Amino acid sequence: MISFKGYNSYNASSVDPMRLKWVEMEGTTRAPLRSFTTDQLEDFNVCVNRLIAADDLESESLDAWQSPADTLKRGAGDCKDYALLKYAVLTAAGRKCCIVIGEIASISGNKHHAWCGVQVAGMDAWRVLDNKFDGLIRPDAYINWIPGAAMMADVVVRFGKAFVMADVLAGKG
Repeated sequence: MISFKGYNSYNASSVDPMRLKWVEMEGTTRAPLRSFTTDQLEDFNVCVNRLIAADDLESESLDAWQSPADTLKRGAGDCKDYALLKYAVLTAAGRKCCIVIGEIASISGNKHHAWCGVQVAGMDAWRVLDNKFDGLIRPDAYINWIPGAAMMADVVVRFGKAFVMADVLAGKG
């Protein structure tokens, strides 16, 4: 599973709201398609980003997800819908993927955001396919990113800020 420096991950419980939503949605992501080379991933990301119109009205509601088929039919979706569509296509093509949901920290208040992570080059290197950027990005390049959860296949993990007790006692945690 994807990891983030400074954060620990733990398996979400069977009643965790994110796990329940993922169980409902993950079944909608299956469709047999051709495979992608790593070089084609960026082109794929650009294609989806241009094909679907951004509808940010839903993005602040974590339980407002639509299936990839609904996203294609509507031709619009929020960040979660882009991520689910990319996840569906790439997993059907045999790529190891996950969906990551969290927040982007900003001065005006944190905003929910989701993106698709894909493992590249048969190694433990992940790249982000985001509806806000056309290029493939390393997860650690998200400077203001606060990860909340990641989902793939039948796995859902939550992230919590890593800390040591000395930091907590010093008021840094």
